[in-house]
Amino acid sequence: MMTPNTASAASRIDWLSPATGRLLFLAAFLAGAAIIGPLIIGHHPRPFPADFNHLWAAGKAWTLWQSPYGPGHAAIFEAYGLIHTHDVPPPFFYPPHSIALFAPLGLFPPAAASFIFAVLNVAALGVSSVLAANLLRHGGLEVSRLALASLHAIAIVVFWNAGCVIFAHNIATLFIYIGVLLALRGVQTKRSAPVAAGVFLALISPQIAAAFAFSLLLLKQTRPAAIAGGAMVAAFSLIGLAPGGVVASLGAFLENLSVYASYPENAHSNQSGVGFFIEKLTGLSLSAPLLLACAAGAVAFVRSRLLESEARAPFEFAAFSLILGLFFMPSLNHYYVVLTPVAAGYVLKSARMSLVAFAALAIHMRAWDLIAAFNFHVWFQDRNNSATFDSLAILMMLTAAAALSPSLGIAAFWRRNSASGARPKPFPVASDHDQLMKR
Repeated sequence: MMTPNTASAASRIDWLSPATGRLLFLAAFLAGAAIIGPLIIGHHPRPFPADFNHLWAAGKAWTLWQSPYGPGHAAIFEAYGLIHTHDVPPPFFYPPHSIALFAPLGLFPPAAASFIFAVLNVAALGVSSVLAANLLRHGGLEVSRLALASLHAIAIVVFWNAGCVIFAHNIATLFIYIGVLLALRGVQTKRSAPVAAGVFLALISPQIAAAFAFSLLLLKQTRPAAIAGGAMVAAFSLIGLAPGGVVASLGAFLENLSVYASYPENAHSNQSGVGFFIEKLTGLSLSAPLLLACAAGAVAFVRSRLLESEARAPFEFAAFSLILGLFFMPSLNHYYVVLTPVAAGYVLKSARMSLVAFAALAIHMRAWDLIAAFNFHVWFQDRNNSATFDSLAILMMLTAAAALSPSLGIAAFWRRNSASGARPKPFPVASDHDQLMKR
């Protein structure tokens, strides 16, 4: 049902008409051509950075029926003269079910595969923009889908410092983002297939999506779909581990994960989240499994103690769990792209804490500019490290999410003690949208 809060939000963006949408689409196209275009038609594979080379080497290993988790990974780097950033190429860290995304790359030479993946990343930007627009429109925004999708694309390409990193590094973040959006859309529309597909895609990056997927498992509405997605992960993982033997490859994969944080770029001091705060304040470096257990425990606590009604707010709980996961797990700046539509939903609420959500999103989007502006060297090891600003921003986002989620006990406590007494509107579920469409 349309409420005053939703109506006011819609009236504030009445200018997002279909005609405006066409202009914004043209602006998004021109911005993409100017900013991303040179990266697409430029040198492939990139001489630097070398992120894509690890994806291609893993794909090549799989097409040769070799395990990407063993010494064959480094051997492929040497055989094809691929650039890497250490004396010895770092091991492959992605989970084995990523064979579904990366194995096809190995069918092509490095240059052709890099170009194809760059084009697919542009397509992923378009798909994620449409999905994000649908997510927000389902929340009651009576605006042009084309306008919202174009604004989303412009935000990623133009305003996110890390937006160009995704294309310059030619990495898989946007595909993981699509997984998150599919799962959220499935929760919103009560459809199982998008949830299952979303869980499969999103878990290619467990740092981003492990706690989020766990929240879908805790909800009765999405549990069967989450189990189906997990079953697909398990099935493709067996295929990905089969070269070299499942047991041996699994052991090699776990050994690779054990040295993940030993590389400077993967250390807690260079990645944001609660582990960053703890290491900087106490000198203790918490292991990723411990942080993952903390994230899962926090999600379970919210589900059992703070969620007032599962039937009322499955979307709220899933979105909140996504933020919780990114707060607990070590994260890089470009991971926070997945929060764009969730943060936008909070920003559009008529409540004071929406300003906190907006500030948090703005910090994530321009973290590197803030580094340059403040030249802050107390916690930074170098000027390219955005972990301090990102850690503060995700803490702000978590605070705003708790305050703006009416179905969480935290939010109820905040509302009782708020001087304004304003009650923000929850993210709607499918029934709300159905009532809106009947009008």
